[in-house]
Amino acid sequence: MFAENFNPLAALAAARCPRCHATGLVEIDGEAHDKAPETDKHQAKFQVSPSLYAQCPACGLVGEWPGMSDH
Repeated sequence: MFAENFNPLAALAAARCPRCHATGLVEIDGEAHDKAPETDKHQAKFQVSPSLYAQCPACGLVGEWPGMSDH
């Protein structure tokens, strides 16, 4: 569970895309994530629970955030 004072949408807005390095990811639902082409699905090196489905508006990459963090 996220800490009470943590704002995941603000954190997404400041996150960088691991593919194109643009700043700003947006939350998407699981259906949008599942419908994305496999070439646009980020393969996380680690899994974080809880997580949000997110997409980069610049390049279309989707994944589970914060697992798709480029750090």
